Amino acid sequence: MDRREFLTGLGAAPVLPAASSLEAAAQAAGGAVERARRLRVFVLEHGYGWDWSQLADMLAQANANAVRASVGLHGEGGGWVTMYPSRHLPRHPLLGERNELKLAIDACSRRGVGVFPYNSLTGFINPATLGQHPGWRRVNPRPLKQPGVCFHHPEAVATYAAAAAEVVRDYPVIGMYFDGPNLKEENYCCCSHCQRVSRELFNQEMSMHARDVETSSWREMQLAVQGHGVANIMRAVREAIKAERDVPVLMNVSNPMDYMEHYPAMRHADGALMAEHHRGSRGSALVGALMKVKTGRAFGKAAWCYCPPGPHESEDLVTYENVETRLFGRLWLMHGGTPIIETLKAYLYDPANLPAVRELFDHEDRYGPLYWDCEPVPFAGILKSRQTDAWRSATTPSVRLGHWTNGNFEGAFQLLSETRQQFGVLLDEHLETATLAKYKVVVLANNACLSAAQAEAVRRYVKEGGGLIASLETSLRDEHGRQREDFALSDLFHASFQGVRTDIHYVRIARKHPVTEGLGGNGLIFCPLPYMQVQPLEGAEVVAAGRLLGERGKPGLDRQEHRNVTAPTVIAGTFGRGRVVYFAAPVDELYRDRGFRTVRRLFANAVRWVAQADAPFRIEGPDSIYANLTAGGKRRALHLLNYTGHMYEQPTRKVEWIAPLHEVGVWIRNPEGLRAVRASLLTSGKTVPFQAVAGGVTVQISRLNEHECVIVDYD
Repeated sequence: MDRREFLTGLGAAPVLPAASSLEAAAQAAGGAVERARRLRVFVLEHGYGWDWSQLADMLAQANANAVRASVGLHGEGGGWVTMYPSRHLPRHPLLGERNELKLAIDACSRRGVGVFPYNSLTGFINPATLGQHPGWRRVNPRPLKQPGVCFHHPEAVATYAAAAAEVVRDYPVIGMYFDGPNLKEENYCCCSHCQRVSRELFNQEMSMHARDVETSSWREMQLAVQGHGVANIMRAVREAIKAERDVPVLMNVSNPMDYMEHYPAMRHADGALMAEHHRGSRGSALVGALMKVKTGRAFGKAAWCYCPPGPHESEDLVTYENVETRLFGRLWLMHGGTPIIETLKAYLYDPANLPAVRELFDHEDRYGPLYWDCEPVPFAGILKSRQTDAWRSATTPSVRLGHWTNGNFEGAFQLLSETRQQFGVLLDEHLETATLAKYKVVVLANNACLSAAQAEAVRRYVKEGGGLIASLETSLRDEHGRQREDFALSDLFHASFQGVRTDIHYVRIARKHPVTEGLGGNGLIFCPLPYMQVQPLEGAEVVAAGRLLGERGKPGLDRQEHRNVTAPTVIAGTFGRGRVVYFAAPVDELYRDRGFRTVRRLFANAVRWVAQADAPFRIEGPDSIYANLTAGGKRRALHLLNYTGHMYEQPTRKVEWIAPLHEVGVWIRNPEGLRAVRASLLTSGKTVPFQAVAGGVTVQISRLNEHECVIVDYD
């Protein structure tokens, strides 16, 4: 198997009585995934010797119904020991006869709170156990700071799985959470088991020489082997747990945007921590967090999200008063994510922000069906391609392997969000006929790697009336990263690949077209990034062209020698019954970095033109309103988040105030064949007047604070 191919493919006992009423309610919810989604989780990590009665009281004050706590396999001295008497692994050396897991369950169950033990896959066997089983150790060509366990050793994995299963068998826990691992060089292993995996995957063995650690092939193979190893452990753990009871099994993906090595293990989990979000200096903190929860939800499983986000690890653990707990908590809920609060132990000493947690959990408790029993209305879908990410990562030595970031995806995602499109995230496996048919618009933002079957599915989708927006190298390579002579979708783009240009600095509107509507002046967009040099084909409408209008620091922006230097940069065309807009210029990545309003207008026009249909909703208000439309039965719910005010948007600053908006108008399209009979607002619970207009209904919101939901019921 090709190494990059593997990177993209990453490969009953009696039920105990319920710990609380939560278990019975969870069983009725239907399935481990749904039970995990509906929890109201407070996090306690790490430590031992807690006064669990005090902790349970605070959990009850917050209206939490679950606590994720380090009462399973706990870190101590570089390895993992149990917080309960185990038949398989050593107990924490300072516990004595104390059973932290039982104490937690006994105290929490009296307050209606379920216990979700924290476990870890990092260094998953304690050094004391390794001393008894030296053959389990990782074999690394360089000296290790501390010994570790091979992810592929069958006895080590079986021992860990047995320890996890005994928790579920012997204690009425409501689920199991597995943290990590962080795939670093310390985890690399060249033992006989890993060599066997390498031979099966790549038909070659890994080098045993330290000098080869930094080579591309070594890094690539190790990522694949470790990714395969994580999936191997999660498979064993899940099978062992599910043989005892069908409780939710979750893991830590942390950032589904970048950490492609964790994708394979998601096959063996009911959900994951998808948004361990830290504020960065690039782009919007809100949009960055939203990317993670929407990408996480694309797996169709539970997506837990830390709330609120922090600028770095230490700031995640404070309870300072601000509006972010309810603001980001509503953001997660309205997009199908589950907010979890980190960390409980800080609130024991500083309860100032506990009322905000209670407010969020009360809201989730009261309006749960509005979030959990509804699904997003399909309209647009944007591809997050791990095929492309894997190839880019493997061929870009400047980034950590497996962590390449597609700036074009991020920019297109932000454009979809800030032009208030109704959209979701697609994964590689979603590029097939039945799934694509649900959408009016598909966005392929520099998704270079498409298989022939995926390209054909996109071609069929457009031919039958779908709308496509694509940029740069999309379809120029196959699923393994091998370059084609031309775009596989060149007939859709109405453009043929000729190479890459770096001398074009501007995009200039070339003609009037629905895609360029409303772009006044000279329609000039500064875009100093590499372009695709393309040759327009028959049927192409070049609506914008690249121009070289002078070099930075030199006079003569319209010198004679520059006037004829042009290149097609935005091409519109039709294919069958569908429409396509192809961007040869990286305007999506440009928007992520610069946020130009002109680009926002250009992109919104492109979506409208290729869709050939009304969007599911429209909003009359500032661009800083983020929205998501969901449907459940004969009901539509338009969730609105107001992100207007003193946002700071700096790594160490929190949102402290949201400016209220007044007289915000919304239009919601009626489902086919249904008639609106009632409109109401979530915050007040009162019905509001509505008007039937052009196949939908309009509602006026007199005041929009942080969050609102317009609910329309149909006959």
